[in-house]
Amino acid sequence: MPNESWKWISGYEGEYQISNYGRVKSFKFGRTPIRRPSLHNGGYLRVILSKNNITKCRFIHILVAQHFIPNPENKHHIDGFKFNNFVGNLEWATPVENSQHSLKMGLKTIQYGEECANAKLTGEQVRYIRDVMWHVVKLIKMLSKTLTIPAKNRKLTAEV
Repeated sequence: MPNESWKWISGYEGEYQISNYGRVKSFKFGRTPIRRPSLHNGGYLRVILSKNNITKCRFIHILVAQHFIPNPENKHHIDGFKFNNFVGNLEWATPVENSQHSLKMGLKTIQYGEECANAKLTGEQVRYIRDVMWHVVKLIKMLSKTLTIPAKNRKLTAEV
C-alpha cells in the first residue's frame, strides 16, 4: 500500500506491528504474515495478539489510533465505516462527541418506547397502567368530595 508505515505494538515489541492502514503484521516464528482480522459482534475488526501464552483480542481501530494519533482517550471513524481503519479516517473524540457523530452519520437513532433497549414495559402495558391510574385518580377525587377530616381528632368521617 502506498505510504504505509509500520510501528511496533506497545507491549508486543518484536512480535507484532500495526500499520497506518490498520494491517497487523506478526513476526512470530521467523515469518512476517499479515494477520487476518476477525469481526466483533459490534461490527469492529479485531485481531488476536499473544505473548507468553497469554492471548488478547484488540480492536484494530484502537491500535491504529493509539500508535498514529495523539491523545488516546476516545476515537471514532470519520466516515462511519467500521472496516475503514486507515489513520486518516480516525480521530479522537469524547464519548459525547462520538455519540453525536454517530447520530449525525445515521449510524445510531434515538429509540423511544419499546424500541429502547432499556424498556421494561410494552406500549400496551403502559396504556393499561395509565387507564387504571386515571380511574384511581377519578375515584380519589370523588371520595375526597364526600369525606372530611375534622381538625380535632383527625379521623375520617363520611358526610351524610
